[in-house]
Amino acid sequence: MQTVFECGGANPFKGAKTKSLICVEQSESKGLLFTVTYGLQRKSGLTYAQACSEVGAAILHNACCEGLASNEGL
Repeated sequence: MQTVFECGGANPFKGAKTKSLICVEQSESKGLLFTVTYGLQRKSGLTYAQACSEVGAAILHNACCEGLASNEGL
């Protein structure tokens, strides 16, 4: 696996598998599938489009947790 994207600062969760809060890794196998890690949540075997969706959700959720955005309307 090769790390292709990181953001959100250091991962504060004990036992986290990545050093960054949001991390995207791409396999070097034939399928070139992605793994997205957000905190302790880890989703593997993702296509490019699925990984994009997961990264977007993680970034927006993190912004809400930091008080930069609001999900109150849901």
